[in-house]
Amino acid sequence: MTHEVFICYASQDELVAEAVCNALESCHIKCWIAPRDVLPGAEWAETIVDALDESRVLVLVLSSSSNTSPHVIREVGRAVDNSIPIIPLRIENVTPSKAMTFFISRHQWLDAQAGPLEKHLKRLTDTVQKILARKLAPQEAMEIAEAKEKAKREAAKAVQQVSLCPKCGIELRPNAVFCHKCGTYVSESEKAKEAEEKAKREAELAAKERAKKEAEEARKAKEAKEAEEKARREAELAAKERAKKEAEEARRAKEAKEAEEKARREAELAAKERAKKEAEEARRAKEAKEAEEKAKKEAAKAVQQVPLCPKCGIELRPNAIFCHKCGTRVSQGEKTK
Repeated sequence: MTHEVFICYASQDELVAEAVCNALESCHIKCWIAPRDVLPGAEWAETIVDALDESRVLVLVLSSSSNTSPHVIREVGRAVDNSIPIIPLRIENVTPSKAMTFFISRHQWLDAQAGPLEKHLKRLTDTVQKILARKLAPQEAMEIAEAKEKAKREAAKAVQQVSLCPKCGIELRPNAVFCHKCGTYVSESEKAKEAEEKAKREAELAAKERAKKEAEEARKAKEAKEAEEKARREAELAAKERAKKEAEEARRAKEAKEAEEKARREAELAAKERAKKEAEEARRAKEAKEAEEKAKKEAAKAVQQVPLCPKCGIELRPNAIFCHKCGTRVSQGEKTK
């Protein structure tokens, strides 16, 4: 058996059905769910029937969609025909239709309408585990009965076969206890007992191998889930690192842009200051030049004016060295100089 639980649902409730499947398989309960477990190219209806027949429990996701779905009702009916326990998980406030009531009226519901779905999935998982544990004892009893029956058949076959002496190899007489030639003890009842014990050991070994195989499959499923969880965490971590790196690059680009803008403003301010300084220097040079020109003009004008005596104020004669009135020395060359 490759699975234990068949998940029956309508396509509109796919997300809830997948959550049910994940919850059960996280507890090592193998599930069959469509379309995941339908092989490509396989006949859909035939695959559904085979999966139902091999299931030990059917979980029904009961909603307004599955309540009237002909496919869901047929699957539930098939489970009832095979005496498979049905666990209706009601996720909506819906009254079962007449067809659905016909099949599930005797089954206890699990109401999953209120509260978080995870809490109801935990109850569902516990319920499935209890049902599987109850169904395990009859299965083991059936396997033991089959082993005993096989041992009996092999013992009867061993009695019917022509027996040979294990020591001398001669054919033994019917129902012989001792070999008539060498006297070796060769009781047929002992052979039958040995055959029965051998068949019993083989049955026990087969049960152990099956349990070992199931444990190995559960271990592999757990490792696969852990690997998937690890890959998911690594992907989330990589996404966070990538987002962090992109944020850092964006911050650096912003800082570079701000620095460039600051440098541009400082360059413009420096250019303005330099232009202002050059304009000031040009203004001062122009003023100095104008002052120099003015001084030259005033000096030339002073030379051209009529000289006066600095003492008595009388007009001096041209090229006079002394005032002709008060005798004060007033050389024109000295005055001009």
